[in-house]
Amino acid sequence: MAKSAHLKRSTATIWLTLMLGLATTAFGVTYSLAAMPNQPPGSSLSNTIVAATIGALGAGVVGAALSIAITHASDRAGREDLLTQLSRTVGARFSSDEAMVRDLRTDWHHYHVTVVEGRAVWRYMFLRFSRLPGVGMLQARTTANDGHGHELNYLAEAGVRGSQLVLLFTTENGVGDECTEVFPQVLTHGYRSRHCGLGVFQTWEGGDMVGRAVISLSPIGDRPTPDGTVPADTAAKLDQIWNREFPARTAMTPPAQVGDTVTPGP
Repeated sequence: MAKSAHLKRSTATIWLTLMLGLATTAFGVTYSLAAMPNQPPGSSLSNTIVAATIGALGAGVVGAALSIAITHASDRAGREDLLTQLSRTVGARFSSDEAMVRDLRTDWHHYHVTVVEGRAVWRYMFLRFSRLPGVGMLQARTTANDGHGHELNYLAEAGVRGSQLVLLFTTENGVGDECTEVFPQVLTHGYRSRHCGLGVFQTWEGGDMVGRAVISLSPIGDRPTPDGTVPADTAAKLDQIWNREFPARTAMTPPAQVGDTVTPGP
């Protein structure tokens, strides 16, 4: 409460100082224009000096107000206040606390399992979250191939809920399905360069599916084919990574039975 009141007082001081400077500058300009016509001999120099002095004083006050604003914004509390105001203007569909997503605003190599022509395959996407800046939000545009030569455009949005990273994929073509992926404990294990998660989506065959997903700061295995499908050796490596890392960090509950015990992941 005290911090909020302090911020409001500081903001009011900045605005009052800025308005005073602008008013003083306007008065100097008005004085100069009013003194120009029909000036008596010998008064031109004195009027010019007075107008210049008033104008300089107004400009100095405006400069002081801007300096206070910059200092206020550089202060941690002031910076957070400024970012909060900015975040209200971006209209992001999926936003988070800026401090929680700042370290995630980078480029990620994304891999997920889907079904094409009845066969489970790993597909690749490159998510450039560093290219679309925004306060409290992560966005990237990417494409996906349906396996039949049709390329669809998607908007990928990322945010944090608790310590979980959530990815939302929304089609921009009006066709195709949306996808939601959750990567557990990303903030808790933020030092890791790779995270495993689960996605809920509809396959290209039309069936609903819960599938594996991996994001990594560096590419995994060999380059994918033009439609995004990874080679067999890379697919095997991704299976090994997910099978090893996801269960080790996130326990999957078995069917509930009386007397069963479950040990949560670390």
